[in-house]
Amino acid sequence: MNPLSVEYKIFKTYKKTVESFLEEYYIERNYTPSQIAEILSCSRFTVNRLIRESSIPPKKTGKPTCIRYTEKNKQFKSDKINQINVLSKSWVA
Repeated sequence: MNPLSVEYKIFKTYKKTVESFLEEYYIERNYTPSQIAEILSCSRFTVNRLIRESSIPPKKTGKPTCIRYTEKNKQFKSDKINQINVLSKSWVA
């Protein structure tokens, strides 16, 4: 294993295999490849390669994160303006 590789960095820093690291962050914590890439200081393409090589199925949601967030939190679907979220009502000119 090359001491400059991401795999080596995961092993030395987190004391885990690549598979267990990805299972924790990608599956359990629901991090995106870009977020994992920031943690590991590498590109998201490298993280995607590691996911493919680990036989972990890639996530295909088709929805942006902000839409998933508003679907989970019903307070953002309110029709009236409130102090919590001033953008809860659609603004049409």
